[in-house]
Amino acid sequence: MRRLIAVLALACATACATAPPPRPQLPPGGTIVVVEPDVKLALLAVNARSIDRPDWSAAAREHLARHARDRIAGGGRNAVSLLRAEASPQARQILLLHDAVRVSIRTADTADPAPPTLPRHRAWTLGAGARALAIGDATHALLISCDGDVTSALRGVFVVGAAAAGVQAPTGITRAAASLVDLRSGDIIWKNSIVARPDQDVRTPEGAHALLHALLDGAPL
Repeated sequence: MRRLIAVLALACATACATAPPPRPQLPPGGTIVVVEPDVKLALLAVNARSIDRPDWSAAAREHLARHARDRIAGGGRNAVSLLRAEASPQARQILLLHDAVRVSIRTADTADPAPPTLPRHRAWTLGAGARALAIGDATHALLISCDGDVTSALRGVFVVGAAAAGVQAPTGITRAAASLVDLRSGDIIWKNSIVARPDQDVRTPEGAHALLHALLDGAPL
């Protein structure tokens, strides 16, 4: 009997330790800052060289920002835009900090096993300095990033030919991540990251909409 109780207690402790945090709730109304998405896209050439495409990045940045504002407005809240070039020096420091935190989040979420210092369900925060991102009476900020390589047509042909010969050649992938930050505390109260599907080409309005719909699934917006 004692052994059974010990096993049940251990199972309960394990479940409590690994249970995801409760879903945050935002009050109705309110204003959310949509920070200009951080987007960097490139072309994966036939020789596997990655060639930056600023035009693709600019188009995707515009599509993602517009769809994010529409999503927030659809939830009955106000969306205001913060362009990175117009951000204050303090806000830019917070954005750089978020970039570093985002890398840590990706490491914690994708490493197998997770690093002992970066448990998957730990809390993340940008600190009180996150208030520098606020515009007017905004209480939260939405930060979106997207990066990756788009496989060229010639690279696609090469990959197919290599596969036929039993050789695995890498293709381009696009990753996206989003964070919702409480500007009063600096806490990241919700986050998500995905790998884009073929129908989620952020260079087009339709593809960007499909990707953002998946990326913000479950967001309390």
